[in-house]
Amino acid sequence: MSLKNSPSERLVCLNDPLLRDLIEACDDDARRMAMERLLVDIAAPTIRRALARFTRYEGGIQPADADDITSTVTLRLVRKLQACAEREEAAIERLPDYIATQTFNAIHDLLRARFPERMRLRNRIRYVLTHDPRLALWMSSEGPAAGLARFRDATPAADAAPLSHANATRAMFDRDRPADALFAVLSHINTAVTVDSLVSKIAELWNVTDLAAAASATLEISDERPDPHDQAVGRQSLGILWSEVRELRAPQRAALLLNLRDVEGAAGIAALLLARVATFDEVAEAVGLTSARLAEIWSDLPLDDLTIGEMLGLKRQQVINLRQAARDRLSRRMSRGRRR
Repeated sequence: MSLKNSPSERLVCLNDPLLRDLIEACDDDARRMAMERLLVDIAAPTIRRALARFTRYEGGIQPADADDITSTVTLRLVRKLQACAEREEAAIERLPDYIATQTFNAIHDLLRARFPERMRLRNRIRYVLTHDPRLALWMSSEGPAAGLARFRDATPAADAAPLSHANATRAMFDRDRPADALFAVLSHINTAVTVDSLVSKIAELWNVTDLAAAASATLEISDERPDPHDQAVGRQSLGILWSEVRELRAPQRAALLLNLRDVEGAAGIAALLLARVATFDEVAEAVGLTSARLAEIWSDLPLDDLTIGEMLGLKRQQVINLRQAARDRLSRRMSRGRRR
């Protein structure tokens, strides 16, 4: 068999040229050095750039959050790099794009968990901006930008026209007709604005708030540190729930966790990692997969019942029944715990 047709050469052709040294590593030491170079020279700067953009434009990403996100993305990347060096189906065509996508996914997981109402509003606004011909959404030097269609590709203004409840029109308050409301707001502003600024204006008009954001604002005003007990309540409850999940039968765990969704419809098991009540390897074990296999399907989560059924060798209705049984058991166990 010629070198050109060897498994190693096929992997080199399928993957980003940046991965050649890793794929062609002749021993563990060479493989480790290649992996470290990729993590230090490619991954770390790419993750930092993505985080900087979201810290600046989205808000809510603190230094501790950035560290958690960096750790999560690095873990996923290591598992993916190990896989792409061994299997053709795990190839990475463009490594920087893959890293950036994984970072954005991790950031959105965190923001959805922390600011569900604001993120829901943001998604709704972005949908309207891309589906109403009167409006436009584009990427500018200042980040995602929005405005009337005639302002497309313009640089967002630093000082947009002031807007408050006092000078807002009736159309601006109508959340049941979001396209007309956005058109009214952007007509009043009469310039391009950042999407983050637009979301803030609409959130104020429509009284959209998040408990987490409100609590943060209260803490800033009072200049007091959060009570460690109160701060740990949510994590403790999630930890108790995770303990109960691990007591379920293996098929029930898989049916429940692989389909678990958060308020935005994204993978709910990400909350376990963000809250640090479970490690990636523990989650993989709970759903009956290897860590490498879970890393491969991570971006596809949550899975539909048919896909889960194929993985478990079950019919779709059997998966539904298993998940319902798991929920019933968890409900009973958690209710019993609260009564103690």
